[in-house]
Amino acid sequence: MTPTLIDIIMIIGLDETSSANPMSLNTKNQYDFRTKSIGGWSGYVAAYMGQGSVTPREHIAFLLMWLEKFLFCGSSCGPTTNWQFVAEALESKRQFPLGKILLGYLYQTLNNASAKIAVGSVVGAGGPWWLLQTWLNLVVMKAVNRPSVIEAEFPRLEPIIEDDGEERTHGTCMSYGEYASTPADAGAKLSAELLKDWFCSFYEGFQKDARVWFPCEDSVHLDLPSDFRFEDINHERYQKSREVFSAAISPCILPVGIHQGRNIQVSYEFYHPMSSARQLGIGQLPICLFFANKIQCRGEISSTLMMDRVLNIQGPPLGSIENIELATFRSRAFDRWWGEWKLHLFHQSASMYMTDLFPDVIPQTTEFYPPHQSNSGRDIEYAPGLIPNGGGPSLPVIGYHAPKDFKSSPRAH
Repeated sequence: MTPTLIDIIMIIGLDETSSANPMSLNTKNQYDFRTKSIGGWSGYVAAYMGQGSVTPREHIAFLLMWLEKFLFCGSSCGPTTNWQFVAEALESKRQFPLGKILLGYLYQTLNNASAKIAVGSVVGAGGPWWLLQTWLNLVVMKAVNRPSVIEAEFPRLEPIIEDDGEERTHGTCMSYGEYASTPADAGAKLSAELLKDWFCSFYEGFQKDARVWFPCEDSVHLDLPSDFRFEDINHERYQKSREVFSAAISPCILPVGIHQGRNIQVSYEFYHPMSSARQLGIGQLPICLFFANKIQCRGEISSTLMMDRVLNIQGPPLGSIENIELATFRSRAFDRWWGEWKLHLFHQSASMYMTDLFPDVIPQTTEFYPPHQSNSGRDIEYAPGLIPNGGGPSLPVIGYHAPKDFKSSPRAH
């Protein structure tokens, strides 16, 4: 399971369908903003907040703070101009895929954290961890006994007085963003034992009554931050909903690191929605990593033209999507494929956490070696990553030469 573009649109409503190259927005700034020795965010607000009608400069100053402090959450924890060209593009109402940029940034954050955990290094606080936590609140709503989406309440902007004279300060959640941002009720089951069960579920699989593979099934009851609706994807008059859904189920490249800070490497992440098909309301077939043998993983981008070429790599044909029927399931081929893949993915890196935290659940030793031959009899060539059995980390990539006994078709989405 992983955050997808559908989660981005359902939770925060950012653009994910625009095809603009974000690097083409990186032009000379219109305004100069001082961020060093300004007294943190309070000093920044005092310096750039004016009186009367909001000017374009004030609007950009606000967007700079929103992008740095609340959306991308940079490691500086203070004012910067890293995202100024994005702020100026937003102020001028230019269309570009900010939702894809945010998701790519989250993927990069998770990859960096995994690499640091592997060597026992400290994981930095920078990055959109809030987005991961918000998404987790949706997919584990049953595991922690949270109320359903349509039953949860969110604080009102202004209290209202009911007919009986009682003041109401909370109302029904109007979006998934509101629901996922609402703390669990005081009576919610939060305990060490439940945490253990939740952790084990990622290793052994969630129990059927605790799975939330498709948390967006109640979208008809909510006012989403965008005009997307799952129930509209088969209607021609709601072209936007179909366009958003098509983008979410299509493999693509997510740009990363496009801001103007020093020593920032412009790169990209792969978006493989077939790995999370059930989260998108569709069937799960064995996963095929479409970009694995077409382009270097997380390569460095040195020019706008190079980014253009990367973003325009043709994805697999989706086939006919004239009439989409949402039905989450997993195929027997997927179960067989996943049963073999788990031996490679969990041979040590995940197992060591299970052993250290819950030795009574999965007793294992670090002497367990991963298979070197697939069930089909093919020798497995491991790509660099966590070198098996304590060999240390290298490039954090899991090899696509591991078992491929079952491949997904273009209709796997």
